[in-house]
Amino acid sequence: MASEQPLFEITCIAGADLRLNQYHAVKLSGNHTVVLCGDGEKPVGILQNKPNTGEWANVMVEGKSKAVLGEDLLAGASWASDTNGHLVTPGATDWVGGQLLDGGALSATPTNAELVTVLVGCNNPWREGR
Repeated sequence: MASEQPLFEITCIAGADLRLNQYHAVKLSGNHTVVLCGDGEKPVGILQNKPNTGEWANVMVEGKSKAVLGEDLLAGASWASDTNGHLVTPGATDWVGGQLLDGGALSATPTNAELVTVLVGCNNPWREGR
């Protein structure tokens, strides 16, 4: 069962409708503004709530968070974002946001309910190829 233990969270403004993106990777898009993180982009953290455009977005930057998988990953694996803000295996030049604490496998029809526990280390992300 996925769990959370926040160490460092920030509050930003949602730069887009994120009501369907709780527990997805997000990135900074402007002054105190976050949007869904794209493929391999530098994550600022994992979205903790369901804000609409212009509402407050709570983002876990450091700690243990629930997150949505984009593919099967094992415990201990590094994670990066895909085009939907789901967590996937990092490519050679992708920004890495942390590690999986639990492994997880997607069903034949994945849904946002398929959550895993991840360690979020977006205060000091790194590129996979380093």
